[in-house]
Amino acid sequence: MPNESSIIKVPTMMKYKYVIVLLLLSCQVFGQYLNNTGHFISDATKRVECKVNLTVNGSEIEYKDLKLKGNSLYETPSGIITLSGDDESVSSKIRLYTLDGEEIFNKTFKDIINFSLSSNKHFAAFHNGQQIELFDIANRTFKSINGSNVFSVNDQGQLAWFDEDNSTINFDNQSMKISEPVYKILFFNNRPLFISKSSILVIEDNISRTIYSAQEGRFFDAAVFKDKLYISIKKELAKEFLFTSLSSSDLKNFNNEEETHFPLASAAQKIKQHSQLNTREDLPKGELIRTPLNYYSDSVYQPVGNSYDEMQDYGDPYLHPGVDLLGNYLQEVYSVKKGYVKSILTTGGYPYWRIAISNRDISEDSQGYLYAHLEETSFPYAVGDSVNEGDVIGQLVNFPVQGFVHCHFARITDKGITWKGDWWTFDNPLSYMSTLIDKIPPTFEKAKGNDEFAYRDKDGIYLSPNDLHGKVKVISKVYDQVNSPWHIGVNKLSYNLSSLASPQTILLDSFAYEFNFYNDYYEGGSYYLDLLNTLYSRDVYCFSVGNYDNRDFYHIISNSDGNDTIDVNDSKQYFNTGNFPDGSYIFRVFASDASGNSTMDSMIITINNTITAYNNVSKDSLISIFPNPFTSEVSLSLQNPVNKQIVLSVKNIIGEEVYSYSDINSNTRFKKSIDLNKLPNGVYFLDILIDGKHLVRKMVKD
Repeated sequence: MPNESSIIKVPTMMKYKYVIVLLLLSCQVFGQYLNNTGHFISDATKRVECKVNLTVNGSEIEYKDLKLKGNSLYETPSGIITLSGDDESVSSKIRLYTLDGEEIFNKTFKDIINFSLSSNKHFAAFHNGQQIELFDIANRTFKSINGSNVFSVNDQGQLAWFDEDNSTINFDNQSMKISEPVYKILFFNNRPLFISKSSILVIEDNISRTIYSAQEGRFFDAAVFKDKLYISIKKELAKEFLFTSLSSSDLKNFNNEEETHFPLASAAQKIKQHSQLNTREDLPKGELIRTPLNYYSDSVYQPVGNSYDEMQDYGDPYLHPGVDLLGNYLQEVYSVKKGYVKSILTTGGYPYWRIAISNRDISEDSQGYLYAHLEETSFPYAVGDSVNEGDVIGQLVNFPVQGFVHCHFARITDKGITWKGDWWTFDNPLSYMSTLIDKIPPTFEKAKGNDEFAYRDKDGIYLSPNDLHGKVKVISKVYDQVNSPWHIGVNKLSYNLSSLASPQTILLDSFAYEFNFYNDYYEGGSYYLDLLNTLYSRDVYCFSVGNYDNRDFYHIISNSDGNDTIDVNDSKQYFNTGNFPDGSYIFRVFASDASGNSTMDSMIITINNTITAYNNVSKDSLISIFPNPFTSEVSLSLQNPVNKQIVLSVKNIIGEEVYSYSDINSNTRFKKSIDLNKLPNGVYFLDILIDGKHLVRKMVKD
């Protein structure tokens, strides 16, 4: 575990590389065995022959001298398929390339969940968050089917699926009611097998028939190797899970093969009560949890790579729907609370498998926890199982970004017998971790030039802190670190104001926001973009970005009405300088993290609202000023021909003329460049008098 001196050093740039599974046609299966978590592992699923190193820069894959967009890749007879998007809150795109790297097709979906290919690679299927999509790759056509994220497609492009809403199994225009949910479907000798906890079902002559029933335990995993079906059965014992495998080549006779044992951590170790560990007064009321990594340590310097509601941008900006707890490849992940498995799925290939565990075994709305980026064959649980607090639920996958093996951890809420992956996240889970130790306060950076904070008026023009007037947006640049060199988002922001003459007297004290908002993308509305653009500045001067190379978090702290929610009214809020007399003030911003560490930055500002003559500045489109803001030279032009004398004047904010010019133009368009390099930075007003009419525009020297 890093010590305090090592974790405060921040690299300026992070180099990274993806390692992506390529599903090659040449992969062969050479054997099989039952692993200790009840899954069947073949040589192919060990990814020995099928694993290929691909470099990804941003959202670009370098493969066989080709540069393709995406972060997961599959080679098929019809070309190369790539997927982009790896979180539930990010829109996903499927692309089809020729073998020469020419993009010939793409389509965007809200999600691409459980993407799978038929064995001949001519067809694919996945869940888009609402429906199943059947993809005919050669013809580039899609067919949408109502169903859950449990499905399978055969070499003829026929889909077998489970419809949870109607409790039916479906195949080839046949639909049968069943009494128990199906959690796995696979084809054996071109026949779909529907597997529930207790039965293996087939559809024959418009009826469903049970071909095998579990006498004890539940059916857990199934696979087909060398024209033989293998089934594993899970039995829950007092201190372990016992997994037994069976095989059949005719679906009539089933033979015993192997058995493995998986010990339960909670049976071997005792947990101290949270009340004995809770020494932090800042922890919110409600359930306290331990860290899902290093669960049985009473104090953990847990490194964190991304925070909750942190700005992310890998092509499409979004708010990070969880926290990334950094760990090691194959490190065990523990359940932080007793619960019930509602979903096990992937949002984009092998690195993105996740398990969702609800606190309650109900079909109505309930809350729970999400653990993502685990090895697909490391889950000792299946959908419908119960989980005890403190038991191992999986192992970390070898995540493709170098140095970023992690568990994506989130508090989630959803409803249904099972969850399809369209859950909402809420709250910063770091705020509830009683065993996490973090002693590093957030760090402020200069927001603009040498200024601690930036100030932007209603027209988007940045003002000098020595000359603030009217209503302004206040922007602060700040980041946090949690036992790691990665810059992450903070947890809370607030600000206050006092007179320079009386620093102890607080004239304004305002809460900005806490990063614990509900986070969702699925509903198709603008909620998540409204939230993102309210919290973060994204203009050319203060541009927020978060990826593996660059992390700049510019927060519009004045976009808040002071309560703990963000809605449409918050984006309309400003710091109104008109509420205070002209003069000098101290503006302070406070930032804190989820562990209660806090820091403050401040700067002296000058409020100057004495200007009255030019408050209502003309925005006549006849006048063109470029650039604005400017640094030295300004180009002026009038759009219409002028046949009168032009008097041009530039005045400062108190009305003093700092530049003048006059000319007579006869039926010509007026164009002129003026040098204002010697003027100090600040706000100026361009006044052009044409035939007795004043046209006035505001300019800013930056």
